[in-house]
Amino acid sequence: MSNTTLPIAGPAWIATDFAPQVTLSGADTLAALNIAPLVALARGYETVERSDVPAFAERNALGYRNSKRHSLVASAANDGDLLILPWYRADFVASAHDVHLTPAPTQMEFRSSVPQIVPGASVATSYVAFTGVSTIDVHPGAPAEWFSSAPRILMIDGVLNGDCTLTAMLLALGIGGDDLGVSDEMTQADAVKKIHALMDGIPPSDRVLIVSHSDIGDWGSSDAWKQLPVRDRELLLAFSTNVDRDWPLWSRAQALWTSITRRAGRPAYVNLTLDVNADDDGAVGRPGTISDFLATQSWADLMGRIRESLPGMPARGRDDVQLGTWHVSEDGSAVQRYGATYQADGQPGPPAWTTEVKIGGRVASVTTRRAPTAWEIETGEFGAGIDPDDYLGVNHCRIELQWTGTDGAPHQAAVTGRAEILMYAPQRWAQQEAFIPSDLLLHSEWPPVKNGLEWLQAIKANNQIPATYPTEWSTMGWVPVEGSTVCAFISGRTVIAASAGDAAATIAGLSDVNLPGASKFSLPPIEPTVMSTAWVEQVRQDLSKVHEHYITRCPWTDVDTAGVVVAAAIRPVVPVRCSTIIYMEGSSGSGKSFTAAMILAFHQARATWTNKHLPGSVKDTATSVEQAVSQAPIWVLDDLAPSPDSEKANGEAVKVGDIIRSIYNGTAKRRSGPALRARETFTPQALLVVTAENDLTIHSVRDRITAVRFGAGALNDDHVDAAALFRDTDRAAGRITASATQALLHLATTTSWADLQLFLTQKAAEYRAIAEPVLAAKKVRRAATRHTEMAVDLMLGLAPLQLLAEMVGDHEFLALFDPANEENLPERVARVVAANFRSQGEVSPGLSILEAIQALLRAGRAHILNGTDPSLPPLSVDDDANHALGWKKHPDGHWEPRGDSIGELLAAVAGGEVDAVLLHQTNAFQKAQSYYPELLPPGTSSKSAFGALWSEELTHPHWRGPEDGRKTVQLFRNRRAIKGVPVHVDRILNDVDFSLEGEAGP
Repeated sequence: MSNTTLPIAGPAWIATDFAPQVTLSGADTLAALNIAPLVALARGYETVERSDVPAFAERNALGYRNSKRHSLVASAANDGDLLILPWYRADFVASAHDVHLTPAPTQMEFRSSVPQIVPGASVATSYVAFTGVSTIDVHPGAPAEWFSSAPRILMIDGVLNGDCTLTAMLLALGIGGDDLGVSDEMTQADAVKKIHALMDGIPPSDRVLIVSHSDIGDWGSSDAWKQLPVRDRELLLAFSTNVDRDWPLWSRAQALWTSITRRAGRPAYVNLTLDVNADDDGAVGRPGTISDFLATQSWADLMGRIRESLPGMPARGRDDVQLGTWHVSEDGSAVQRYGATYQADGQPGPPAWTTEVKIGGRVASVTTRRAPTAWEIETGEFGAGIDPDDYLGVNHCRIELQWTGTDGAPHQAAVTGRAEILMYAPQRWAQQEAFIPSDLLLHSEWPPVKNGLEWLQAIKANNQIPATYPTEWSTMGWVPVEGSTVCAFISGRTVIAASAGDAAATIAGLSDVNLPGASKFSLPPIEPTVMSTAWVEQVRQDLSKVHEHYITRCPWTDVDTAGVVVAAAIRPVVPVRCSTIIYMEGSSGSGKSFTAAMILAFHQARATWTNKHLPGSVKDTATSVEQAVSQAPIWVLDDLAPSPDSEKANGEAVKVGDIIRSIYNGTAKRRSGPALRARETFTPQALLVVTAENDLTIHSVRDRITAVRFGAGALNDDHVDAAALFRDTDRAAGRITASATQALLHLATTTSWADLQLFLTQKAAEYRAIAEPVLAAKKVRRAATRHTEMAVDLMLGLAPLQLLAEMVGDHEFLALFDPANEENLPERVARVVAANFRSQGEVSPGLSILEAIQALLRAGRAHILNGTDPSLPPLSVDDDANHALGWKKHPDGHWEPRGDSIGELLAAVAGGEVDAVLLHQTNAFQKAQSYYPELLPPGTSSKSAFGALWSEELTHPHWRGPEDGRKTVQLFRNRRAIKGVPVHVDRILNDVDFSLEGEAGP
């Protein structure tokens, strides 16, 4: 194939050639632009009419009917038909072809048959973008090899122009019109494959990668542009406007030209003026689009319009300036005012610009500091779930000022502070806590007092280099990336993203100032290219080391603990809300803090976390802990220990309990501020590790934790020192966290973020199938649903490890996930959660009230009356049993009740033996709670406590049933009514199994 001339007529495609995907005005547009049907089908153009909008919106996740994107499409479709224009991010197309997948669009716009006035616009436009933000696009059929090595790259505006140019190039390079047609049964995927094959057959020397952009000014923020290899390649810049007459366009083109040169590329300019007699600079003739040019000229003519430099810089127009206008000077070093002048004789002269303040500058950026929304993490889409009118976070601005010093040299300084300082004259900035550099403070004209607001007006109006509006993240963990379809992960100062461009666009807003110790969560450096030889080898080595020091040479005598540790360590990198709380309980020195540090070894870039140095402490204030667990991906509360100060101990227990509930439920504590406005809330996201010497006593809190118990000999002394040395000297664990994050991003970029979420959903279903039978085997008389979900949430931390091992082919590590292996990691985690479920069944709310009543009676603080003869002990024989029911026997054989009466022992319902105790609901509860608040904490009511007896089937079997549950019963004995909660006497005497296994009752 050779670079031949395309006849102007070319193949005559007509509107019906694009049906059924494209009809009406869209088909007319494609035919008029001479876009080949094969090129059009491969891109995925489609026509949407009013009746098509609901299905189209659902298929493309445009949100609910009243969402802005959905409404935008629906409104336009009410006026006419729409041609949908999918955009494909250039580097994602290359990545998809590398793994033999059909590329997916990363944003869309539509062309309306009736021009639309969109929000923020003053004139109607036919082209409206309704998903995503600006990017650079290549056709989905473009091979990955073209992206990386085609000798020329042609940058033009718009995908329609891009596909028109692609068609012209293919025809010019010898591909016939018949080859570019389509058949009725051909799908989009088929068309992509055919285009890919046709382009693969073009000789390398003739290849020109056609890159479309929506605005040449957006190249600097485009992640795809940052990923595009430029070195030693010729980049052809084509514009639809005469560059020599448009200063803003020329300045952006010049900036792009400079960027290409710095990246060792070879920029060139394509003159698209339609007058073929125009001079080389394009100063003559009217501008046109590249499709206008190709309508009358050939591909060879286009390649003949390449110039080695941009046209000369056009003049910056300052027409119609009003007297009294303030602006920043041409060189940016001063602020000037346009005013009247006078000649030497006093006569008025022509208006002129005069310098008023010898300090100029501009607003460089306004940064929004906020946390990501749950919807953004779920969808991977920046801004998902946010209304533009919503309060997003705290805004900060950066004002870059410059002036000329007495030495004639330029000087610069940046003022930073909350964006509200832009409302105040500069002399008040210090009062607004702005940071003002000392060299600016020393300037003789700082602050401009006399005309401070006029000076500020000029600074704000200086937008020749527009201000940027980046987002700075107030949390670590997963955050969306503007302009990308996948999220990035922040840990300390480390940002892991799908591309270098995504990483550069992700600003970590946490520092050691707003979260002390935040930088310590940084991760070690890693090989950036996933699946490269170096990356695979490094991951294999790191997996082997982790396997050795956490599994093979397990430092814990209970091997199940290793499963929990490894799962907890990696769980923070899974982009699904975490509700896991690991509660490590045991005596001092039993290994709790050592284990917490072994988890945190996966979250450090150097020797940081040790038994004595962990992120947080139980002594920290409640608010600081709330902030920490909302900002960090993992957090530790160390050393919940007994205290001689009961008030302090209770306060710490309450604080830990509140944090545990908050994390498990995913809710933040609300606070009111001035004028009854809500203050910022801290939504928890961290996996929490608590180390404590005592069990949690409140059942509802215990029911939300995964407890890991440390007794004597919990650590394997033969391996503890080696594990600690590995933690402190080897960075393999931290690299595994980073590599696991890369693996998830690789999956998301080669498929989609939605597919990554689907993968995690499927893994959760697999883990649920493992956890359910393990928990069911404990035969606890209550639903295991909550604990099954707790197990699954923690086990999700194993999914990235399994994916990582599969990617590098580490069969030894993959064996840890083999269901045939009884020591596989998911089952280890399930067994720990199941043991916790079993132990919590032994301290249920119903058993807690029973335990308190038993202790009350045995301590002689209350007694059970004989329901037949109150003067006698409850039982006629068995002194021990009467003692257990609160009675004391004197040496003379006389029995005496102790404390207050809290119930009566009655004869059996069927006659014969005595067996039923009717507990007085109010007396029994108040007595029990006053003496045993750890079993019945404040806030517990008698109704809920005794209601638990009914729901847990701990009441007397005779009265059980749906019609009698959760209330007292009333009996008549000796002509008097006795009312209470019926319990079998053997339960009071503790003569039955209280584990809830098997049948309750006698």
